[in-house]
Amino acid sequence: MSMLGIAVVLCCTWPACAITLRASNSSATVAAAPRRTGILCREPESSKLSDAVDVILEEDGRRSMVFSTLVRDSKGTVIGRGVSGVQSTVQCAPTASHGMKCLPADLDKLVPTCSEVSQSEECRCTARFDEPLKLPYQQQMANEALRLCKIKAQAKQPLRLLMFGLGGGAVPMYIRHQCDSVLIESVESDARVALIAQQLLGFVADSKNKVEIADGEEAAQRHAATNPWPTGLHYDVVLVDCFDGQSSVAPSCRSERFIHALHSLLAPEGQVLHNVMDTDMKQMLPMYQATFGAPLTTKQAVKDGQFLIVARTSARHPKQTPQ
Repeated sequence: MSMLGIAVVLCCTWPACAITLRASNSSATVAAAPRRTGILCREPESSKLSDAVDVILEEDGRRSMVFSTLVRDSKGTVIGRGVSGVQSTVQCAPTASHGMKCLPADLDKLVPTCSEVSQSEECRCTARFDEPLKLPYQQQMANEALRLCKIKAQAKQPLRLLMFGLGGGAVPMYIRHQCDSVLIESVESDARVALIAQQLLGFVADSKNKVEIADGEEAAQRHAATNPWPTGLHYDVVLVDCFDGQSSVAPSCRSERFIHALHSLLAPEGQVLHNVMDTDMKQMLPMYQATFGAPLTTKQAVKDGQFLIVARTSARHPKQTPQ
């Protein structure tokens, strides 16, 4: 894939994405003072995946993962590349090589793949999780999970958390570091995303923080089928952060079958928090209300047309019938 020597403006949905990349990343124009911000690498599109996955170096050691796609004019000529939204942002801890050898790509040349960049130790990231998450909705999700963690800890029980959409892994890693008793399982449909999270964004899988590469709806239904009531493993909280390249909830995380499976997967007094934009709210909220019941389904505003749908089960779940 060739890269045109033109400005590439990232037009993001969420305010956190205020990034503009230009061909002036070129080391030839800034040889005396190499740029520290800009695109680091790109995992390209494929016949099955219409969006590329980019990693962006930002100020003070921050890194973001974004989806990007080619932009064409009315004649089909490529005129640049647009980005629909930030998938995750992490803060990398300072290291001896940080900011020295890990530099943005030269946009006058072919942007390296993230697989190529990750083969070197120069751009490895040890993510920091001793400060709030960078994206407001992620922090809201994490705050609720940590509230439940304290309740479970008082009962000397683990917090069981299921997440759909790993992104850069910032949310599960943050919760993992703040809640000793948590057991996290993440479902990510895009293997490229999981690879980048682990190799360039500081995500570390372990016995309490596992990742499965699978379709969201398929995984939810499979988990529900293999853990039927009254026996089986059920979750205290489910976090859903599944988006396609157009900032809409991905098809695999927006069906009635998916939501019914989440309802079945939850323990009594469990809850699901689903990140949605206002363009999806009219479809998603009624489906949650129909499955969980309107009194147990609410929405929380995040900012600028972004919301969390919060749906809960009662203490009598699964015997309760939604009203």
